[in-house]
Amino acid sequence: MSRVHRNLPNCMGVTLGMFAALHAAPGLFASDKTAPAIEPLAIAHGDLHLLEFADATAGETAAATTNLNVRVESGGLGAITVGPGGLVEYQVIGILGDDNNQGLALVGFDLDFDGGDLSQADNPTGDPDSGCENPMIHFTMPWGVTNPAGFGGTIIQGDLIQVGGAQNTINNTPDNAPAPIGNVLLGVAQPSGCGTAVLVIGTLTAPSEPGSYTLALEYLFSNIIRADATPGPFWATQAAGVGTVANLAILVENAPQPEGACCLATEIGCATTTAAACGASGGNYHGDGSNCEDDLDADGVADVCDACPESNMGAGIIINGCNSDVENQLTAGGCTMLDEIGQCAAGASRISRFGGCVITLVDQWRIDALITTLEGDRIVGCIRPRAMIDKTGTARAQRP
Repeated sequence: MSRVHRNLPNCMGVTLGMFAALHAAPGLFASDKTAPAIEPLAIAHGDLHLLEFADATAGETAAATTNLNVRVESGGLGAITVGPGGLVEYQVIGILGDDNNQGLALVGFDLDFDGGDLSQADNPTGDPDSGCENPMIHFTMPWGVTNPAGFGGTIIQGDLIQVGGAQNTINNTPDNAPAPIGNVLLGVAQPSGCGTAVLVIGTLTAPSEPGSYTLALEYLFSNIIRADATPGPFWATQAAGVGTVANLAILVENAPQPEGACCLATEIGCATTTAAACGASGGNYHGDGSNCEDDLDADGVADVCDACPESNMGAGIIINGCNSDVENQLTAGGCTMLDEIGQCAAGASRISRFGGCVITLVDQWRIDALITTLEGDRIVGCIRPRAMIDKTGTARAQRP
Protein backbone atom coordinates (compact mmCIF):
# COMPACT_ATOMS: atom_id res chain seq x y z
CA MET A 1 0.00 0.00 0.00
CA SER A 2 1.47 3.36 -0.95
CA ARG A 3 1.66 6.16 1.57
CA VAL A 4 -0.19 9.45 1.10
CA HIS A 5 1.69 12.33 2.64
CA ARG A 6 -0.34 14.80 4.68
CA ASN A 7 0.88 17.71 2.50
CA LEU A 8 -1.45 17.24 -0.44
CA PRO A 9 -1.29 19.14 -3.77
CA ASN A 10 -2.60 22.67 -3.90
CA CYS A 11 -5.47 21.55 -6.07
CA MET A 12 -7.06 19.94 -3.04
CA GLY A 13 -7.90 23.42 -1.81
CA VAL A 14 -8.63 24.89 1.59
CA THR A 15 -12.27 25.03 2.51
CA LEU A 16 -12.28 27.54 5.35
CA GLY A 17 -12.62 31.10 4.10
CA MET A 18 -10.81 32.26 7.23
CA PHE A 19 -7.43 30.89 6.11
CA ALA A 20 -6.64 33.80 3.77
CA ALA A 21 -7.22 36.26 6.57
CA LEU A 22 -5.27 34.16 9.04
CA HIS A 23 -2.22 33.88 6.79
CA ALA A 24 -2.38 37.56 5.93
CA ALA A 25 -2.02 38.61 9.56
CA PRO A 26 1.14 37.08 11.12
CA GLY A 27 0.52 38.88 14.41
CA LEU A 28 -3.12 37.89 14.50
CA PHE A 29 -3.04 36.42 17.97
CA ALA A 30 -1.68 39.48 19.73
CA SER A 31 -4.20 41.05 22.06
CA ASP A 32 -4.36 44.31 20.09
CA LYS A 33 -5.54 42.67 16.84
CA THR A 34 -9.10 42.46 15.58
CA ALA A 35 -10.75 39.19 14.68
CA PRO A 36 -10.95 38.54 10.92
CA ALA A 37 -14.25 38.09 9.19
CA ILE A 38 -15.01 34.37 8.92
CA GLU A 39 -16.97 33.07 5.98
CA PRO A 40 -19.30 30.06 6.36
CA LEU A 41 -17.62 26.68 6.08
CA ALA A 42 -17.80 25.28 2.55
CA ILE A 43 -17.52 21.52 2.74
CA ALA A 44 -16.16 20.01 -0.45
CA HIS A 45 -15.59 16.29 -0.81
CA GLY A 46 -11.91 15.36 -0.64
CA ASP A 47 -10.67 18.60 0.88
CA LEU A 48 -8.21 18.41 3.78
CA HIS A 49 -7.79 21.54 5.84
CA LEU A 50 -6.77 20.45 9.34
CA LEU A 51 -3.05 20.86 8.65
CA GLU A 52 -3.67 24.27 7.11
CA PHE A 53 -5.63 25.30 10.18
CA ALA A 54 -2.72 24.11 12.35
CA ASP A 55 -0.26 26.22 10.37
CA ALA A 56 -2.54 29.24 10.31
CA THR A 57 -3.26 29.31 14.03
CA ALA A 58 0.16 28.37 15.40
CA GLY A 59 1.35 31.96 15.72
CA GLU A 60 4.95 32.66 16.66
CA THR A 61 6.94 29.71 17.94
CA ALA A 62 8.74 30.19 21.25
CA ALA A 63 12.44 29.31 21.59
CA ALA A 64 11.57 26.13 23.46
CA THR A 65 8.41 24.16 22.89
CA THR A 66 6.58 21.27 24.50
CA ASN A 67 6.60 17.82 22.89
CA LEU A 68 3.51 15.67 22.45
CA ASN A 69 4.14 11.99 23.27
CA VAL A 70 1.77 9.44 21.76
CA ARG A 71 1.28 5.71 21.77
CA VAL A 72 -1.06 3.35 19.94
CA GLU A 73 -2.34 0.53 22.12
CA SER A 74 -5.10 -2.03 22.51
CA GLY A 75 -6.51 -2.80 25.94
CA GLY A 76 -3.59 -0.97 27.51
CA LEU A 77 -1.03 -3.12 25.66
CA GLY A 78 1.44 -2.14 22.97
CA ALA A 79 1.56 -5.67 21.54
CA ILE A 80 -1.35 -8.09 21.20
CA THR A 81 -2.11 -11.51 19.71
CA VAL A 82 -5.31 -12.19 17.77
CA GLY A 83 -6.76 -14.84 15.51
CA PRO A 84 -7.09 -14.42 11.73
CA GLY A 85 -9.79 -11.89 10.89
CA GLY A 86 -10.24 -10.87 14.52
CA LEU A 87 -11.50 -7.40 15.45
CA VAL A 88 -9.02 -5.17 17.26
CA GLU A 89 -10.10 -2.06 19.14
CA TYR A 90 -7.27 0.43 19.39
CA GLN A 91 -6.72 3.74 21.13
CA VAL A 92 -4.27 6.56 20.50
CA ILE A 93 -3.10 7.97 23.82
CA GLY A 94 -1.39 11.35 24.18
CA ILE A 95 0.37 13.28 26.92
CA LEU A 96 2.35 16.52 26.71
CA GLY A 97 5.92 16.40 27.93
CA ASP A 98 5.64 19.26 30.43
CA ASP A 99 3.32 21.85 31.97
CA ASN A 100 4.77 24.87 30.13
CA ASN A 101 1.47 25.31 28.30
CA GLN A 102 -2.29 25.29 28.85
CA GLY A 103 -3.00 22.06 27.00
CA LEU A 104 -3.64 20.92 23.46
CA ALA A 105 -5.26 23.31 21.00
CA LEU A 106 -5.07 21.01 17.97
CA VAL A 107 -3.85 17.52 17.11
CA GLY A 108 -3.64 15.56 13.89
CA PHE A 109 -1.89 12.46 12.58
CA ASP A 110 -2.11 9.68 10.00
CA LEU A 111 -2.69 6.00 10.75
CA ASP A 112 -1.27 3.28 8.51
CA PHE A 113 -1.94 -0.45 8.95
CA ASP A 114 0.30 -2.75 6.94
CA GLY A 115 -2.23 -5.57 7.37
CA GLY A 116 -5.01 -4.02 5.31
CA ASP A 117 -7.32 -1.07 4.85
CA LEU A 118 -8.54 0.95 7.79
CA SER A 119 -12.08 2.18 8.39
CA GLN A 120 -12.74 5.61 9.81
CA ALA A 121 -12.00 5.97 13.52
CA ASP A 122 -14.73 6.91 15.97
CA ASN A 123 -15.96 10.47 16.28
CA PRO A 124 -15.95 11.59 19.95
CA THR A 125 -19.44 12.10 21.31
CA GLY A 126 -20.87 13.30 24.59
CA ASP A 127 -21.43 16.43 26.60
CA PRO A 128 -19.15 19.34 25.62
CA ASP A 129 -19.54 20.62 29.17
CA SER A 130 -18.13 17.44 30.71
CA GLY A 131 -14.63 18.95 30.99
CA CYS A 132 -11.76 16.52 31.39
CA GLU A 133 -14.11 13.52 31.32
CA ASN A 134 -14.55 13.90 27.56
CA PRO A 135 -11.99 16.45 26.34
CA MET A 136 -11.85 15.49 22.65
CA ILE A 137 -15.47 16.51 22.04
CA HIS A 138 -14.08 20.07 21.93
CA PHE A 139 -12.04 19.09 18.84
CA THR A 140 -15.07 17.94 16.80
CA MET A 141 -17.63 19.75 14.69
CA PRO A 142 -19.44 21.99 15.43
CA TRP A 143 -17.53 22.73 18.65
CA GLY A 144 -14.16 22.59 16.92
CA VAL A 145 -12.59 22.12 13.51
CA THR A 146 -11.99 18.87 11.58
CA ASN A 147 -11.55 17.80 8.01
CA PRO A 148 -14.87 17.52 6.15
CA ALA A 149 -14.76 13.72 6.54
CA GLY A 150 -14.77 14.15 10.30
CA PHE A 151 -12.56 13.71 13.34
CA GLY A 152 -11.98 10.02 12.53
CA GLY A 153 -9.82 10.85 9.52
CA THR A 154 -10.10 10.89 5.76
CA ILE A 155 -9.73 7.47 4.12
CA ILE A 156 -7.24 7.61 1.25
CA GLN A 157 -5.97 4.34 -0.27
CA GLY A 158 -6.87 2.48 2.94
CA ASP A 159 -5.00 4.85 5.26
CA LEU A 160 -6.51 7.35 7.66
CA ILE A 161 -5.23 10.83 6.88
CA GLN A 162 -5.29 13.73 9.33
CA VAL A 163 -7.21 12.08 12.14
CA GLY A 164 -8.06 14.66 14.80
CA GLY A 165 -9.27 18.21 15.13
CA ALA A 166 -8.81 21.61 16.72
CA GLN A 167 -10.49 23.62 19.44
CA ASN A 168 -12.18 26.95 18.74
CA THR A 169 -9.11 28.98 19.71
CA ILE A 170 -10.14 31.66 17.19
CA ASN A 171 -13.27 32.29 19.33
CA ASN A 172 -15.64 32.07 16.38
CA THR A 173 -19.34 32.56 17.11
CA PRO A 174 -22.44 31.51 15.11
CA ASP A 175 -22.79 35.15 14.00
CA ASN A 176 -19.69 34.68 11.84
CA ALA A 177 -19.90 31.01 10.81
CA PRO A 178 -21.78 27.89 11.94
CA ALA A 179 -18.55 26.25 13.14
CA PRO A 180 -16.46 26.18 15.23
CA ILE A 181 -18.60 27.50 18.07
CA GLY A 182 -17.36 25.67 21.20
CA ASN A 183 -15.62 26.96 24.31
CA VAL A 184 -11.94 26.21 24.71
CA LEU A 185 -11.12 23.54 27.31
CA LEU A 186 -7.78 24.17 29.01
CA GLY A 187 -5.50 21.38 30.25
CA VAL A 188 -6.13 18.78 27.53
CA ALA A 189 -3.26 16.20 27.69
CA GLN A 190 -1.43 18.51 30.10
CA PRO A 191 0.21 16.51 32.94
CA SER A 192 -1.06 18.85 35.68
CA GLY A 193 -4.34 19.50 33.86
CA CYS A 194 -6.58 16.80 32.41
CA GLY A 195 -3.64 14.39 32.22
CA THR A 196 -3.30 11.58 29.68
CA ALA A 197 -5.87 11.93 26.89
CA VAL A 198 -7.48 9.26 24.71
CA LEU A 199 -7.07 11.12 21.43
CA VAL A 200 -9.08 8.68 19.32
CA ILE A 201 -10.61 5.19 19.40
CA GLY A 202 -11.06 2.93 16.42
CA THR A 203 -11.49 -0.68 15.28
CA LEU A 204 -9.62 -2.62 12.62
CA THR A 205 -9.87 -6.14 11.19
CA ALA A 206 -6.80 -8.35 11.53
CA PRO A 207 -5.52 -10.01 8.34
CA SER A 208 -6.49 -13.58 7.50
CA GLU A 209 -2.85 -14.53 7.05
CA PRO A 210 -0.75 -15.25 10.18
CA GLY A 211 2.14 -12.90 10.72
CA SER A 212 3.35 -9.76 12.48
CA TYR A 213 1.71 -6.45 11.60
CA THR A 214 1.89 -2.86 12.80
CA LEU A 215 -0.65 -0.09 13.24
CA ALA A 216 1.63 2.91 12.82
CA LEU A 217 1.05 6.55 13.69
CA GLU A 218 2.74 8.94 11.27
CA TYR A 219 3.00 12.65 10.47
CA LEU A 220 2.02 13.83 13.94
CA PHE A 221 1.36 17.56 14.26
CA SER A 222 -0.18 19.56 17.09
CA ASN A 223 -0.59 23.00 18.58
CA ILE A 224 -0.59 23.89 22.26
CA ILE A 225 -2.18 26.83 24.01
CA ARG A 226 0.67 29.00 25.21
CA ALA A 227 1.28 29.30 28.94
CA ASP A 228 0.81 33.09 28.74
CA ALA A 229 -2.33 32.93 26.58
CA THR A 230 -5.54 34.72 27.53
CA PRO A 231 -9.01 34.31 25.97
CA GLY A 232 -9.33 37.50 23.95
CA PRO A 233 -9.55 38.15 21.18
CA PHE A 234 -7.94 34.76 20.42
CA TRP A 235 -6.09 32.09 22.37
CA ALA A 236 -2.39 32.37 21.49
CA THR A 237 -1.05 29.00 20.37
CA GLN A 238 2.21 27.58 19.08
CA ALA A 239 3.28 24.39 17.37
CA ALA A 240 4.23 21.52 19.66
CA GLY A 241 7.15 19.23 18.99
CA VAL A 242 6.95 15.51 18.28
CA GLY A 243 8.03 13.45 21.29
CA THR A 244 7.96 9.67 21.56
CA VAL A 245 5.74 7.69 19.19
CA ALA A 246 4.96 4.06 20.09
CA ASN A 247 3.06 1.93 17.59
CA LEU A 248 0.81 -1.10 18.11
CA ALA A 249 2.24 -4.52 17.20
CA ILE A 250 -0.36 -7.09 16.18
CA LEU A 251 0.58 -10.77 15.97
CA VAL A 252 -1.90 -12.89 14.02
CA GLU A 253 -1.74 -16.59 14.89
CA ASN A 254 -3.39 -19.54 13.17
CA ALA A 255 -5.46 -20.58 16.17
CA PRO A 256 -6.14 -19.10 19.58
CA GLN A 257 -3.73 -20.34 22.22
CA PRO A 258 -5.24 -22.18 25.22
CA GLU A 259 -5.67 -20.14 28.35
CA GLY A 260 -5.64 -20.83 32.06
CA ALA A 261 -5.20 -19.23 35.46
CA CYS A 262 -2.08 -17.12 35.95
CA CYS A 263 -1.12 -16.14 39.49
CA LEU A 264 0.49 -12.70 39.49
CA ALA A 265 2.42 -10.88 42.18
CA THR A 266 0.18 -7.83 41.74
CA GLU A 267 -3.11 -6.49 43.05
CA ILE A 268 -4.84 -8.36 40.21
CA GLY A 269 -3.78 -11.62 41.85
CA CYS A 270 -5.19 -14.01 39.24
CA ALA A 271 -5.73 -13.47 35.53
CA THR A 272 -6.88 -15.78 32.74
CA THR A 273 -4.34 -15.70 29.93
CA THR A 274 -2.02 -17.86 27.84
CA ALA A 275 1.02 -19.63 29.27
CA ALA A 276 3.34 -17.41 27.20
CA ALA A 277 1.68 -14.18 28.37
CA CYS A 278 1.72 -15.42 31.97
CA GLY A 279 5.42 -16.15 31.80
CA ALA A 280 6.15 -12.78 30.21
CA SER A 281 4.35 -11.11 33.12
CA GLY A 282 6.37 -13.05 35.70
CA GLY A 283 3.36 -15.08 36.79
CA ASN A 284 2.81 -18.73 37.69
CA TYR A 285 0.69 -20.58 35.12
CA HIS A 286 -1.62 -23.29 36.51
CA GLY A 287 -2.42 -25.15 33.34
CA ASP A 288 -4.76 -24.92 30.37
CA GLY A 289 -8.39 -24.67 31.40
CA SER A 290 -7.70 -23.68 35.01
CA ASN A 291 -9.73 -20.74 36.22
CA CYS A 292 -9.72 -17.78 38.56
CA GLU A 293 -13.37 -18.12 39.60
CA ASP A 294 -13.24 -20.90 42.23
CA ASP A 295 -12.84 -19.53 45.76
CA LEU A 296 -13.84 -22.20 48.30
CA ASP A 297 -13.28 -20.09 51.42
CA ALA A 298 -14.65 -16.87 49.86
CA ASP A 299 -11.63 -14.86 50.91
CA GLY A 300 -11.27 -13.10 47.56
CA VAL A 301 -8.22 -15.15 46.51
CA ALA A 302 -8.73 -17.70 43.72
CA ASP A 303 -8.15 -21.26 44.92
CA VAL A 304 -5.36 -21.84 42.36
CA CYS A 305 -3.44 -18.88 43.83
CA ASP A 306 -4.45 -19.47 47.47
CA ALA A 307 -1.83 -20.90 49.83
CA CYS A 308 -4.71 -21.64 52.24
CA PRO A 309 -7.73 -22.54 50.06
CA GLU A 310 -9.75 -23.59 53.13
CA SER A 311 -8.90 -20.70 55.40
CA ASN A 312 -10.03 -20.35 58.99
CA MET A 313 -12.29 -17.34 58.57
CA GLY A 314 -13.05 -16.90 62.29
CA ALA A 315 -13.76 -13.33 63.29
CA GLY A 316 -11.12 -12.96 65.99
CA ILE A 317 -7.88 -14.49 67.25
CA ILE A 318 -8.51 -16.84 70.19
CA ILE A 319 -5.65 -18.90 71.62
CA ASN A 320 -6.29 -21.54 74.30
CA GLY A 321 -9.59 -19.91 75.16
CA CYS A 322 -7.96 -16.50 75.46
CA ASN A 323 -9.67 -13.87 73.32
CA SER A 324 -7.10 -11.32 72.20
CA ASP A 325 -9.82 -9.02 70.80
CA VAL A 326 -7.77 -8.75 67.61
CA GLU A 327 -9.48 -9.12 64.24
CA ASN A 328 -8.51 -12.13 62.14
CA GLN A 329 -7.23 -10.67 58.88
CA LEU A 330 -6.12 -11.98 55.50
CA THR A 331 -2.34 -12.06 55.11
CA ALA A 332 -0.08 -12.80 52.16
CA GLY A 333 -0.92 -15.64 49.79
CA GLY A 334 -4.56 -16.00 50.82
CA CYS A 335 -3.97 -17.21 54.40
CA THR A 336 -5.54 -15.67 57.49
CA MET A 337 -3.81 -14.91 60.78
CA LEU A 338 -5.52 -17.95 62.32
CA ASP A 339 -4.22 -20.08 59.44
CA GLU A 340 -0.66 -18.98 60.17
CA ILE A 341 -1.05 -19.50 63.92
CA GLY A 342 -2.41 -22.98 63.16
CA GLN A 343 0.66 -23.66 61.02
CA CYS A 344 2.85 -22.69 64.00
CA ALA A 345 0.96 -25.18 66.15
CA ALA A 346 1.23 -27.97 63.59
CA GLY A 347 4.96 -27.52 63.26
CA ALA A 348 5.86 -27.03 66.93
CA SER A 349 6.70 -29.98 69.17
CA ARG A 350 7.09 -27.84 72.28
CA ILE A 351 5.22 -24.84 73.62
CA SER A 352 8.36 -22.71 73.53
CA ARG A 353 8.71 -23.28 69.81
CA PHE A 354 5.04 -22.51 69.30
CA GLY A 355 5.39 -19.26 71.24
CA GLY A 356 8.49 -18.23 69.31
CA CYS A 357 6.72 -18.94 66.03
CA VAL A 358 3.72 -16.78 67.03
CA ILE A 359 5.98 -13.95 68.18
CA THR A 360 7.70 -14.02 64.79
CA LEU A 361 4.30 -13.78 63.09
CA VAL A 362 3.25 -10.88 65.32
CA ASP A 363 6.43 -8.98 64.47
CA GLN A 364 5.78 -9.42 60.75
CA TRP A 365 2.14 -8.36 61.07
CA ARG A 366 3.30 -5.19 62.82
CA ILE A 367 5.74 -4.49 59.98
CA ASP A 368 2.95 -5.05 57.45
CA ALA A 369 0.74 -2.62 59.45
CA LEU A 370 -1.93 -5.28 59.92
CA ILE A 371 -1.92 -4.82 63.70
CA THR A 372 -0.76 -2.25 66.22
CA THR A 373 1.88 -2.82 68.88
CA LEU A 374 -0.85 -3.07 71.53
CA GLU A 375 -2.75 -5.67 69.53
CA GLY A 376 0.45 -7.66 69.08
CA ASP A 377 1.04 -7.62 72.83
CA ARG A 378 -2.47 -8.97 73.42
CA ILE A 379 -1.89 -11.85 70.98
CA VAL A 380 1.41 -12.77 72.65
CA GLY A 381 -0.28 -12.49 76.05
CA CYS A 382 -2.66 -15.29 75.07
CA ILE A 383 0.16 -17.82 74.67
CA ARG A 384 -0.09 -20.14 77.69
CA PRO A 385 2.34 -22.82 78.84
CA ARG A 386 1.69 -26.41 77.81
CA ALA A 387 -0.99 -25.43 75.33
CA MET A 388 -1.10 -25.59 71.61
CA ILE A 389 -3.57 -24.36 69.01
CA ASP A 390 -5.06 -26.43 66.26
CA LYS A 391 -5.65 -25.17 62.78
CA THR A 392 -9.25 -24.15 63.56
CA GLY A 393 -8.01 -21.57 66.07
CA THR A 394 -9.18 -23.42 69.18
CA ALA A 395 -6.86 -24.53 71.96
CA ARG A 396 -5.67 -28.11 72.48
CA ALA A 397 -3.54 -29.41 75.34
CA GLN A 398 0.01 -30.49 74.64
CA ARG A 399 0.94 -33.93 75.80
CA PRO A 400 3.47 -34.19 78.67
